[in-house]
Amino acid sequence: MGAPTNFTGITSPSTTRRVRQSAFLRSLVKDQFSLPTLLCLGALAQASLLLLLPARWAILPAAAFALHGVLSTTLQTFFPPLNQFNKDVIPGRVSAQLPNASHDPSQPIEKPIFGTNPAGEQILVFHLGFRFSHPLGSLCPGAKEIGHFANKMYADLKAESKKYGCIGSSQWLNAGRGSKNASMGVYYFRSVEGLHAFAHGKAHRDGWDWYNAWVKRTGYSHLGIFHETFLAAPGQWETIYVDMPPTLLGATDVKVLNEESGREEFVAPLVDANNRQLRSQYGRMGRTKEGDLREA
Repeated sequence: MGAPTNFTGITSPSTTRRVRQSAFLRSLVKDQFSLPTLLCLGALAQASLLLLLPARWAILPAAAFALHGVLSTTLQTFFPPLNQFNKDVIPGRVSAQLPNASHDPSQPIEKPIFGTNPAGEQILVFHLGFRFSHPLGSLCPGAKEIGHFANKMYADLKAESKKYGCIGSSQWLNAGRGSKNASMGVYYFRSVEGLHAFAHGKAHRDGWDWYNAWVKRTGYSHLGIFHETFLAAPGQWETIYVDMPPTLLGATDVKVLNEESGREEFVAPLVDANNRQLRSQYGRMGRTKEGDLREA
């Protein structure tokens, strides 16, 4: 079968963290309104135009929106290069594997970016989120403050990623209700100790202290908060993405040291999953087909 070969990264290392566009804030705002409310607002807007303008002019905005939607959908359907929904999609099968702590471009075989051991390190997955159980949603009492502290925590994790061993994160919205769903961040750490250090850092402590004092002072219970922690040992996790843009662990940027330049770089953990060791679930967990861990 031959000796294992180093995994092949999908992108090259970068000296800066990659900027990925996110529609999370827009989705969060839209999530504050139920479908009947949005339809009612649209109807009121159209009725207002009919009162202010002649009918033939009042219908122009709605007609323009409808025409734009039809033309946009038609063009993107029949001319794939114009398909904005396909932006950043990586064709084929890729897997997320943590890169080595350092690499040397002058010695790509001896000191590569990626090694040959799938799921070779432990990884901690941390879910942190909140929900507004209030008719006003994000306009309810306390919403502005909790959003402020959430942003400070995110900024702290980003600025001190090396200190906490935080690999990266992504933001998600629940879809269990018609509106005013829970907002959640999915964070990846290298160890429990790193997460513990973040939890006892100033940004998180300030937010936690404010929340406890606010609940005690007001007696309100409409600000829901939660977290979950999952620690996966080496050989206990795996990933696969098929025709997907960078997602979840695959959308993170891992800091590594370039030994040749002496500078830190950011490496996307996505690798070609056509490597022999990454073609099956057991393989991506560094296991044999019987389920036993391979020897490193």
